[in-house]
Amino acid sequence: MGLVGCGKIGMEVAKMASALGMQVLAFDPYIQKAEGIRLVDLDTLLKESDLISIHCPLNESTRHLIGEKAFHQMQKRPLIVNTSRGRSLMGRP
Repeated sequence: MGLVGCGKIGMEVAKMASALGMQVLAFDPYIQKAEGIRLVDLDTLLKESDLISIHCPLNESTRHLIGEKAFHQMQKRPLIVNTSRGRSLMGRP
């Protein structure tokens, strides 16, 4: 499982995934180390994950983080779960 963002929610997801026997990879530029998680760059996470769960806020540095380029980097066809918050597609909050 690959986690994009390891804040409070991301860390809880990591604990549950580990309890289910999953190897957890994580990309978060603000985390230096985390117990039971292998921190990797985004390219490695995209290439190695069967499941990608996104847990980061929408801002200028995360906008289009998982886009066309990212999909081309994926060697597998992972299941992607986006739990991040941002503006709706209709422009409503």
